[in-house]
Amino acid sequence: MDWPDDFVDPYLDPTTGLLANKVGALTKVALDEAEGDLSFARLVQLVDRPPKATGDLAELRAIHQWLFQDVHEWAGQLRTVDLRKNVEGGEFREGNGRTQRVFWSRVARDAGWQLDWRAVHGSTNDEACRAAAVQRDFGRLHEMFDAIVTPAPPVRRDRVWREAEQVRLSFPRRGGLEDTGQP
Repeated sequence: MDWPDDFVDPYLDPTTGLLANKVGALTKVALDEAEGDLSFARLVQLVDRPPKATGDLAELRAIHQWLFQDVHEWAGQLRTVDLRKNVEGGEFREGNGRTQRVFWSRVARDAGWQLDWRAVHGSTNDEACRAAAVQRDFGRLHEMFDAIVTPAPPVRRDRVWREAEQVRLSFPRRGGLEDTGQP
């Protein structure tokens, strides 16, 4: 997107050029690591205490706020600038994809299905979403979901179920390592 020369991005720290953050990160690597660790810790809590299932923007905002409350002041708020990752390698404001994984996993579970996101890498998801949004080509999204959708077993709220749910919702870390919460 072309911004006017005098545009000031309200989400960036003018000193570092990074997304403004509560953790004091001064490099992208430090911010990515803090965000990954803190959002995973909040995901673990969210599995036990999910927001009210409303199926609307309020639920999405509640999920985003919970996951990113430790990192960004604006967690859960509606953004005021275009954030789509509409070009290869373009910047995508962190949190939207992870928030949607939690939301759609809940929707699918309520419909009797289970989504296992571990096989989906960010670039695969980005390409599929870009093809759907720009070219109206939903084939890649269909392929992606065909690979991760299975019938859901009965919901259990014991330790084994919680641990399995946390793994299914895991967010791939940069560099290809799975964020399973394990050192």
